[in-house]
Amino acid sequence: MGRCKCYIGVSLHSAGDMTKKEKKDLFEWVSSGNSPLENPWCMCREDGMPYGFTAAARIADAMAAEAAGGAGDAGGAGIADMPVDGLPF
Repeated sequence: MGRCKCYIGVSLHSAGDMTKKEKKDLFEWVSSGNSPLENPWCMCREDGMPYGFTAAARIADAMAAEAAGGAGDAGGAGIADMPVDGLPF
């Protein structure tokens, strides 16, 4: 449990631009023993490194919204416009 607490502390301390839902989802992901630097969708950047959990969740939400023809939680932003580069996780 020590590792989990460490990840959660770092994650939430660095999560300035995350929504409450994103913080809750990240907390649940890390509490289940996962790293905030990985994601359940196996999404990777162009360099082959995995997107962090929150960045991948935003991309997944945008993809689902585009597939459904709506804006979703992404606020109408397209996948290419997702603000994921500055996220720590």
